[in-house]
Amino acid sequence: MRSLEFYPVTWEIAKYAGELYSQCRTQGNTVGMADATIAAVALVNRLVLLTDNQKHFPMSEINLYPMSTS
Repeated sequence: MRSLEFYPVTWEIAKYAGELYSQCRTQGNTVGMADATIAAVALVNRLVLLTDNQKHFPMSEINLYPMSTS
């Protein structure tokens, strides 16, 4: 765990997470606030998001790297 980077949730990220959450809801996508916050952290810091559930991140602007389930 010590090799992992820590990215704080700043006021900018919190506001962006709220915008992503609202945008997804408007488009008919159910997204949790935690997932919206994770997406905002990844987008603001220009990170690739490693996930095993791409449905949690329907944002077109996010760069996802799918995990293998096998």
